[in-house]
Amino acid sequence: MGLTIMIDEVIRRIDANETLIKKFTVAKELLAETNDEETSKAIEKYLNDLRDYQVDILLRIKSGDEKAFEEFLNIKDIRNFVYYYAWHIRKYFRFYFSEDDVVHEIQYQMYYIIRKNYRIYNQPNEISLLINSMRSWIRQKVSGELLADYKPKKDMMLSNYNVEDQSQDTSELWVREIMDKVLNEEDKEIFELRFFDGYGYKQIGQMVGKSKDAIQRRYNKILDQIKDYLESEEHHES
Repeated sequence: MGLTIMIDEVIRRIDANETLIKKFTVAKELLAETNDEETSKAIEKYLNDLRDYQVDILLRIKSGDEKAFEEFLNIKDIRNFVYYYAWHIRKYFRFYFSEDDVVHEIQYQMYYIIRKNYRIYNQPNEISLLINSMRSWIRQKVSGELLADYKPKKDMMLSNYNVEDQSQDTSELWVREIMDKVLNEEDKEIFELRFFDGYGYKQIGQMVGKSKDAIQRRYNKILDQIKDYLESEEHHES
């Protein structure tokens, strides 16, 4: 009875987390810490169920199930992703486009990616892998589609122009230009997750299949590459 209660408490501790990535991260941490075989089995079953839930939604979306896509959009990880990127894309365009238009375009592009392009990894952190694979593509594709298809009336945006800061923050664009010049695709992914999204080394390692220490070494090497590039540019200008 005591062991059953302990296992139930471990599962409750995992399930209390709001996002799928946090559930996954806590489950992996507890799995690494426990020495009890039954507890390990319970956590592994939880991870398998977590994987099956996410994979099932994606498979249903791939089959054209619109209800599955609605369920997908209500996953907190996805809601966070959509509104985070909607805000940053709007900020990039100095809030010229409405939130509804940007959110709609992001959701449309996500649906297209899942149905046509996404390869399911069959992992318990499936949604995180999906988000990670979509980051750069979504930003570029949505920006292009907004410029091509959305023409808000000037009077509709007057309230935004009155209250929003219209100064364009070019620092992120500057960093991304350096990334494109200096880093390969794998290094860009790690730098994006750490520098822009604030993930820890352990979380990034779980997303890309490497150890925490390997990610930390790789990130430090990336910083050295960027530093060397900046020093080289400074030398040329002097």
